[in-house]
Amino acid sequence: MRQLLVFVFALFGLLAVGILTSALPYLRSNRDEAQESRLWAASIAFWLLCLVSFAVGTSVTPDAIKANSIIFTLANTFFMGSVVAQTLFCRALLKPASYKLLICASIFVVLLGGYYEYLRGTGDFIGRVIEVAVVISALYFLQLIYLVNSLTLNSSVQIRLLLAFTFIELLLVILRLIFVATQSDPVLTLDDIPLALIAILCGNLLFTALSYLTMVGYWAESSAASQVRIEAESGRVRDLLNEREALLRSVLMLNRSATAGVLSASIAHELNQPIGAHKINLFTLKKFLADKNLNDPDLNDPLLRMEADNERIAEIIKSLRSIFLHEHNDLETTGLREALEAVISLSRKQCLENGILVHTSLIHAEVIGRQVELQQVFLNLINNAIHALELVDGSNRTKEIWVSASKLEPSNFIRVYVEDNGPGIALDRAPTLFKLFNTNKKDGLGIGLWLSHQILGRTGARIAFSPRLGGGSSFEILIPLKRDGLIS
Repeated sequence: MRQLLVFVFALFGLLAVGILTSALPYLRSNRDEAQESRLWAASIAFWLLCLVSFAVGTSVTPDAIKANSIIFTLANTFFMGSVVAQTLFCRALLKPASYKLLICASIFVVLLGGYYEYLRGTGDFIGRVIEVAVVISALYFLQLIYLVNSLTLNSSVQIRLLLAFTFIELLLVILRLIFVATQSDPVLTLDDIPLALIAILCGNLLFTALSYLTMVGYWAESSAASQVRIEAESGRVRDLLNEREALLRSVLMLNRSATAGVLSASIAHELNQPIGAHKINLFTLKKFLADKNLNDPDLNDPLLRMEADNERIAEIIKSLRSIFLHEHNDLETTGLREALEAVISLSRKQCLENGILVHTSLIHAEVIGRQVELQQVFLNLINNAIHALELVDGSNRTKEIWVSASKLEPSNFIRVYVEDNGPGIALDRAPTLFKLFNTNKKDGLGIGLWLSHQILGRTGARIAFSPRLGGGSSFEILIPLKRDGLIS
């Protein structure tokens, strides 16, 4: 029987060491803030000392229990300390124990230790077991009360398990109390201890170990929940930072747009004066030629082009001013083919100088939009394509631009493509391609594509970018078709 008891105590002692070791990471992480973790550590440490003391005491004590060692007094004191610390731990799940309560609990354990030493001298094994069982039962009952109340604050599965295991421990202690109280044969040696009592002891130790393991699971559960909360908080912080950045960008963009509006109004005011003077000078020149009867075709054609260009400049300035200052103009209709052909004609000389072939596939259609504004859009896209192709070595391949227009069936839109086989645009720039002041050109202002987007948006038209199959860039423009505006 002695060897069996030593084995039981040693086995559960090793189990206690394993539980304590597995809990070290949680104990370290909570050492500065959670009183319950320190009380749990004190409880299992006392339990480990209790098991070691019982194992040593059982292995060295004489057969006669009356003459047993003081080690058993220490073992019982350590055991009582573990249960008291466990009780305080259960209370700490509700609220921290006060310093005064901790001192009183320590004095209580010391006094019990002295009393157990007194009982050891009497040699009454049954009496000692009964008195220890009564005190332990009262403490387990108190633990149950604390755990039930703590479940109202934290419905953790692990706390529910701890409640169940503590209840089973209480039942086993009561069972041991009943068994010992009804024991008629005296227990004078270790071999006289009934096997049933040892079985109850083993069950008690097992559920005590499970109780300690449950709290390791509780900390793991809390740690996982804390990690989830931290990640959620981090996500919210990231979202707030992103919102902040977006707000700052919006404010910056509004400031830039407002500044651009003021500048455009100022520039328009300044340019309108020389444009007006140029118009007057043209009128004066034409009147002078008419008065002198100098009707020379070689002079009339340049004068007509100068007059048309002067009107076009005035319209562009008016359009820019209305866009930056958010003025609304009445919708007009424009012949799409004529607008595109005029822009291509303006760009032809620059294309020839750079060895660029321009391919067109156009249709006659009346679309919604002012001619000068649509020409600005197409001219900007073709100029961008020309600038991109200027970077390409023409000896390796032919530099080409494609301009095409077609009816988008079954919708009421005309689709225009402006494509090139240049170096293309990086995909990571696509989301901000139509933002104001966004450019990768050394001498660019980042206004062209933004302005094109604004011009088209005023009439319900749309513009989109995509990489061209085979290399280069492709811009798709969808322009609302005037009702019954498709000619051929």
